[in-house]
Amino acid sequence: MFSRLLYILNESGQTVLEPFVSGELYLKAETVMKGYNHEDDNEGVIDDQGWIRTGDVLYFDSEGFYYVVDRVKDIIKVNGMQVSPSELEDVILTHPHVAEVGVIGIEKENCGQVPKAFIVLKEGVNREKAPQEIDVFIRDTYFTNLERVAHFKYLRGGVEVRDELPKTSNGKIKRISLKE
Repeated sequence: MFSRLLYILNESGQTVLEPFVSGELYLKAETVMKGYNHEDDNEGVIDDQGWIRTGDVLYFDSEGFYYVVDRVKDIIKVNGMQVSPSELEDVILTHPHVAEVGVIGIEKENCGQVPKAFIVLKEGVNREKAPQEIDVFIRDTYFTNLERVAHFKYLRGGVEVRDELPKTSNGKIKRISLKE
């Protein structure tokens, strides 16, 4: 049998030991890759002790199950606070008028970045009113643990309605194309 090790580091570089705290996944195994194919810069992917920096942000629950939340490169940093685009996308997708959504961080003076949503509406929905409705919806939505969406996660970058969103070959929203 091959042995596998993993740990999660929070944004301060400390090992995550408590459930429901997210951080970046590091892996180590007897057989590992040397780096990513066709990548110009593989520096930092594998450290001198053989730990692979995956770029995946995840957490574990109280039963030890792991959940992937996002990719490190997609995390939005608002005044030093981390915002997961996937978390906001999940909330926005619960709105009855939204068919698809992609959230990215855009630069804003004095904040670093702020979240901006790109949405595709369901057929027959008023395109003019939708951005305001989505913004109010985010501010008023509760999560299952009865906490509101934190104020630093509000869509201060705005909401843009599109006919379609760019996607990868496997159907995922191509966030990098939304930044262009």
